[in-house]
Amino acid sequence: MIKFALPTGDLRSPVAEVLQSRGVQVEGYGEGSRHYRSLPVTSHDDLRVRVFRERDIPMQVALGNYAIGIASLGWVMEMQVRFPQQPLVPIASLGIGASMIFAAGHPESAGSLDDLARLPIVRIASDTPNIAEAFARAARLRRYRVQAVHGAAEAYPPEDADLVIVAAGSEDDLRQHGLVPLFRLLENSAWLFANADSLASKGLHPIIGPLSEGQEASPGPRL
Repeated sequence: MIKFALPTGDLRSPVAEVLQSRGVQVEGYGEGSRHYRSLPVTSHDDLRVRVFRERDIPMQVALGNYAIGIASLGWVMEMQVRFPQQPLVPIASLGIGASMIFAAGHPESAGSLDDLARLPIVRIASDTPNIAEAFARAARLRRYRVQAVHGAAEAYPPEDADLVIVAAGSEDDLRQHGLVPLFRLLENSAWLFANADSLASKGLHPIIGPLSEGQEASPGPRL
């Protein structure tokens, strides 16, 4: 039995289209249902699917509760930054859900990386706090404080944050929120990934083969 974790939310419809086009027939998944329990897969008797919040899927796969999963690469990296030894293997980008993860500041307080260096303490807001911590260390910020938020981090500057680490479609999207793009951390999209032990011991190729065919493969992206 192969257990497959799929995302709810904005990725549900495009993921459903990819699955359908690759011969994986998950009943009810793409129809907007909020059903989170197991869904039948008519095309694969040995496959069981369950729907999760996207940010929870990497942990489910890392723990071995599910052999494979689909989520934005940003959520995979968010867990790998904190737990680099977790057995997650990125397989391929599915070519959907494209965005970028940026470090961005407000022109009043942090319109450049030099401005950040002059602040006595850099207040960082992000819904990916582990990636934010990694950026702060890489940027050698002397003093900083990361505030974990649940979405809409772009609304925090300048009153409640100097810097945000956020996903956006483009630099123009950030500018529309009054922010200045400072650094692009990650090219983000929906990825198929697997538990390393399951990949070695279970026959996953009938599923991951069709889903990854013709898509961008990677030995394991890093920030």
